[in-house]
Amino acid sequence: MSKPAKRLVVAICIIIIAVLFLTNLTRYFSAQKNLDLLTLETSQPPNNHLIFSTIQDISNLLTYNLICATAAIFLMIILINMTRLRKTITQRNETLTEEIHQKETALIALKQKSQIDSITQLLNRTGLQTLLSHLIHNNDQGTLAAINIINYEQILNIYGFTVSESVLVEFAQRISKIIPQAIGITRLDCGIFALFIKNISTDQATSLFTQNSVNFEALIDTAAGPIQIQSATGLIHTNNLSQPSYFIEESQEYISQSPCAEHRVNQQHSNNFLHHLIHILHLAQTKSSTKIANYQNYLEADHLKISTLRTEMIEALFRDEFSLLYQPQFNLDGSAILGIETLIRWSKSSKLSITTQQVIDELEHSGNIIPVGAWVLLQACQQAVKWLKQDPQLIKTISVNASVTQLINGVLVKQVAQALNETGLPAHFLEIEITESLLITDDYNALKTLSALKEMGVKIALDDFGKGYASIDYLRKFRFDTVKIDKTFINTIDSNSDHSAILCAVLDFLESLHYKNIVLEGVDSDFKLKKLRALGYVTLIQGYVFSKPLIADEFEHLALRLKDCQHLEELH
Repeated sequence: MSKPAKRLVVAICIIIIAVLFLTNLTRYFSAQKNLDLLTLETSQPPNNHLIFSTIQDISNLLTYNLICATAAIFLMIILINMTRLRKTITQRNETLTEEIHQKETALIALKQKSQIDSITQLLNRTGLQTLLSHLIHNNDQGTLAAINIINYEQILNIYGFTVSESVLVEFAQRISKIIPQAIGITRLDCGIFALFIKNISTDQATSLFTQNSVNFEALIDTAAGPIQIQSATGLIHTNNLSQPSYFIEESQEYISQSPCAEHRVNQQHSNNFLHHLIHILHLAQTKSSTKIANYQNYLEADHLKISTLRTEMIEALFRDEFSLLYQPQFNLDGSAILGIETLIRWSKSSKLSITTQQVIDELEHSGNIIPVGAWVLLQACQQAVKWLKQDPQLIKTISVNASVTQLINGVLVKQVAQALNETGLPAHFLEIEITESLLITDDYNALKTLSALKEMGVKIALDDFGKGYASIDYLRKFRFDTVKIDKTFINTIDSNSDHSAILCAVLDFLESLHYKNIVLEGVDSDFKLKKLRALGYVTLIQGYVFSKPLIADEFEHLALRLKDCQHLEELH
């Protein structure tokens, strides 16, 4: 209870007691007056009214005395309880304050512990990222260096954990002695250390580490004897990397004023520094002479292309840099479109001088194929629904290529179901293409996924049939809706009659298994088309001889034109 409230309660109690006291005093004087009158009238007959009034006054006097005593006791109880309550609250507040302080101290200690390497007691990667975020925020200039004990894994395998850990501790102390101006000395991973030197250029840092390379690689005395150290150093200056544009998009400039957003950008920028630093360190390890590399050496290295490619691909999906092309599949005379294959293209692939297959391989390797694959499925289904609304006879099926990651991880079923549900495309219009190489990776899970898609009503196509894996066995295990013969059979059909015989044998085999939907890929010349027609098999043709991959509007125009031609022929 606060002091004003306490004073108010005490004041009220005093007023009540004062009123009772005055009333009691009045009653006392009244009773005393009646007693005096009774004393004076002893010689006269008793006055009953006066006697009754006197008795009543005495009774009231006793009552008010009792009330006053009770009020006084009640006031004393209130004051005692208020004092005890105040003391209890004070003690509780002190206890809570102490508990909060202890928890805050424990959290700070835990956070600090989470940023400390348990072996060397240096910063770990998390601690270095926090330090770099502060340095970036303060716009501090300097060089970030990474030093790797190249033969650390060999030391660990030969001498065991105890000796290898002592090597790490000794090497950490060696870094601080050789470069006393370094801050944020960190053990990143295994035998990799990092440090930051303020106000030093890359050239100065290169000279510093070159001069001390002998000191870094000096023998370290251990319980197992002296051990020779081999080291490599990677260097990057804070000016080498500009602020990544994709961390804050132009349409989201308003978030840059948020402290939380600024911290997030700084943290991502520090991650970018470390990402490039590790690549520079790996480059240094490959050098035959002095194993020191900087950012300029990194720019001139071939594997920068891979790093740049991965960084660009992170942005690509969010910046709508991917697009879809549609390559029609025709009947033998080219008069009708019986299917479409969806092909992904990246707008920056020509700028980076990479092929579409390299883009797909890198998406697969980096794991970005999962979101990109989901996007392709959704876009293809949306486009198919648009065409079907315009003309239900415009397309028969639309094919989408599946990756090994989508197939083996089981995510493909969820992605297909989501695309069909969101777009409303009937399942039988969608065809999923998989290659033999996907099946051979994990045939059990792959066939399980394909069976689930089949149950949904989705068609399945086997792509690149006959490329040299286990095609025949999989044709026995699973009934595909479409088989696409690899273009290597088509490319050589005009060079040797034996190649034509091999293709005929493949087609006879497929027909014996009652496969009716067979697609010949890579038909790019009239001569090849003429040879294929002469074979007399009913197949679909996909290739530049009839059409290159088209954007959606171009495909729509071609399909409508062919349909009009068919209609005119029917009229004639």
